[in-house]
Amino acid sequence: MFITHSMDTSTTSGFVSTSNSELPLPALGASGSISMDGIMGVYLLGTSSSLLLYGLSLHQLYRYFRLHPNDTLYIRIIVVVVMLLETFHSVMVSSSCYHYLVSHFGNILAFLKTFWSVALAPVTSSVITGVAQIFFARRVYLLGFIPRLLVFMASVFLLVHIGLALTLTIQM
Repeated sequence: MFITHSMDTSTTSGFVSTSNSELPLPALGASGSISMDGIMGVYLLGTSSSLLLYGLSLHQLYRYFRLHPNDTLYIRIIVVVVMLLETFHSVMVSSSCYHYLVSHFGNILAFLKTFWSVALAPVTSSVITGVAQIFFARRVYLLGFIPRLLVFMASVFLLVHIGLALTLTIQM
C-alpha cells in the first residue's frame, strides 16, 4: 500500500527539480520509518543470485578452455566476448546495488535519479543476447535456403530488440 507524501525538497540533495512535489512513498512501518524490504531486499537477492550464476559461468569458461583447446578462433573469440560483457554487466549490477544500499542508505530521494549502471543494463543485456543469437543465426544460415528466411526474420527482431533497449536507456 502506498501513501502520498508532500515534501519540500529544496533543501535536499537536488534529486527533485520542483520544490513541492508529491512522491509515492511506501507506507510507514511500525517504527515510523519507511520499509525498504520490498524494494531493495528483492534487488539485493537478485544481485546475489546473479553473481552466483556469474561464478558458475566463470567455471564453465575455465572448463571450456581446458576441454576444447582445438575449437576455431571464431568460436573462442565469441566465448571471450560474451564473458567480458557478462563481467561488465556483473560490475554494473554490483555498483548499482552498492550505490542504493550503501552510498544512499535510507535516502528515498536517491531513487528519483537513475544511476548510470541501471540505465545501461538493458543495452548490455541486449548486446549479450545479440552476440549469442548472431552466433546461432549464422549456424542456421549455413543449413540452406529455407532456414535463411528464418534467420533474416530473427535478425530483424534482434535489431528491433536492441533498438528498443537503446531507446529505454536514452529515456532513463
